Amino acid sequence: MEKAAVRAFAFAPDSHVLAYSEFEDKSSVTFHPLVDSQNSRTIDGGPALLYRLVFSPDGALLASAGEGVKIWHVDTGQLLYAGKATCP
Repeated sequence: MEKAAVRAFAFAPDSHVLAYSEFEDKSSVTFHPLVDSQNSRTIDGGPALLYRLVFSPDGALLASAGEGVKIWHVDTGQLLYAGKATCP
């Protein structure tokens, strides 16, 4: 098993998926299934660092916080919202 230096992580509410962002790949999020034998998949978060990941209560959305806030649809990986890195 490979080791990873993880910056942020979150478990889906059903505990079937672990989402994490590694130090080396500052803005990507990897979804790793914990129950099924499906392959992990990664979405690109852009140039901003990620420090925190949070699933919605139903597990359908994933929010990241760091240098800005982003919200993704978990099943499709589609970016639904990208907020500013600083307040006006």
